Amino acid sequence: ALPPRGVVQACLDAFNQSAFRLIFPVIDYALFEESIAVTYESTDKIPSPSHTTSKACVLAFLSMMGLFHGELSFLPPVDWDVCCDMARSLLAHVLDEVSLETLQTALMLVNLDGLHPI
Repeated sequence: ALPPRGVVQACLDAFNQSAFRLIFPVIDYALFEESIAVTYESTDKIPSPSHTTSKACVLAFLSMMGLFHGELSFLPPVDWDVCCDMARSLLAHVLDEVSLETLQTALMLVNLDGLHPI
């Protein structure tokens, strides 16, 4: 399950204010805020592909933040590995959706694989 929206926003703000954004320039702050909004929209129906893509992107971002958690220890605890597994699972369902979010998700997960092999 997703952590509370405030946790995701705190992670985004911390990332945006850190030097890590220069090392991993895979997130556009304004566009990612839109992804967060779509992810946390309540839906009573089957999630749309854009909702699934946004959720995968948010989860991939959270899993990437796990790499920096030691430096950003003020962030709330999140199970980074579960976020990574969920992002991978969701991405498999939306690979045919061509979007910036899909690209961001794939890049973050590839960066994770390169830095922290499973």
